[in-house]
Amino acid sequence: MKKFHLTLVTLAALLASPIASAHVGIHGLHNSFYEGFLHPFLGLDHLVMLLAMGFIARQANSVKKGYMLMASVLGFMFAGVLLGELSGAITGMETLILGSVFVVAATMWKLKDKEVNVANTVLLALSATLVLFHGWAHGAELGGAELIEFAPGMLLASSIIVTIGYQIAQFIPTRVMAPVVAVSGACLALLS
Repeated sequence: MKKFHLTLVTLAALLASPIASAHVGIHGLHNSFYEGFLHPFLGLDHLVMLLAMGFIARQANSVKKGYMLMASVLGFMFAGVLLGELSGAITGMETLILGSVFVVAATMWKLKDKEVNVANTVLLALSATLVLFHGWAHGAELGGAELIEFAPGMLLASSIIVTIGYQIAQFIPTRVMAPVVAVSGACLALLS
């Protein structure tokens, strides 16, 4: 079992390369659909959060509820982009984004038993809502024409990643993925 955990930590560390850093000019100019499309795949925070939300959607009691959750995640990300454009950056943005990865890991872990209770419902709602800050950061960084080109690419890639998470959740147990998400969050924290 220790070898398995070491493998997970090693994999998470390899994924956490400098190109996986997420915000504030890391990738150069964010002014094209192409860069918007690539960003969720190259930004470890986006990738982990969106794959995890796909896993959580698979844990829903019905396919319809799973799809509604995935649509909510994309809606919150889009709302975040708009809020960021309108209001600019907020203090603690990166902390909220990093914290969202740990919240989603806890949500995956708690929902693995499919028990319906207040704590699970709150964690689920919080996980979906925290995606807002993943979009907000980009809305605050970019403006006008740049955002009009970047945001559709980011949202398209995000929908693909959430769907991939939803699909692979049928093959990989949540009890395995929840620790991977938590380790990825720890790697992000170390790199920040």
